Amino acid sequence: MVQSNTPPAASTDRTNSNKISNRNLENNPAGANFRVVIDESLVSALLECAYSDCRHHVLGYLGGMCTMDTPERDTITCHVTNFYSSGRSLPSLLTGNIRETDTARTHALELFKSLGCNLIGWYRSHFSSSIKYTPTDADIAKQRELQSQFPNSIAIVVSISTTSRPVFGAQKTKIVNDTLNELFVFRASSSIT
Repeated sequence: MVQSNTPPAASTDRTNSNKISNRNLENNPAGANFRVVIDESLVSALLECAYSDCRHHVLGYLGGMCTMDTPERDTITCHVTNFYSSGRSLPSLLTGNIRETDTARTHALELFKSLGCNLIGWYRSHFSSSIKYTPTDADIAKQRELQSQFPNSIAIVVSISTTSRPVFGAQKTKIVNDTLNELFVFRASSSIT
């Protein structure tokens, strides 16, 4: 598993995750301790998806479960277990201003429900020859909008190298640890105006 650099929390128990009160999660402010857990296989799949189109960004939604650690620790753990790659509108591919299809979120919600998980965020790819990514205004706006509907959601920007495309399959650990690739995980602060 790949984890974000945030304070430690208890491991996610998928059998108990549905028993956690939504009220507890919704009352927890966006600035609370937040932990993201991503399975290594999912990291490899997101990287492969990002490299699948070297001309245009790919984007989609993340599925999994968010749980509240003990109230004393005040930590929310989001375990990302699935993703849905959104269809992209043809006009946006022609202009370079990539936008997902109007039905992408609905399809993602239906898929995650059928898999027994929730929509917990979104992702997009980012091409870079140097990994120094900062969320764009559009990224922050999208995250704020998603957080208004799904309070515990996260955003992941999959920053990939424009200089080389790794071989997928045999050496997955090398792909995950390669310095040319980076996952940038963020949430929008409620104080941003």
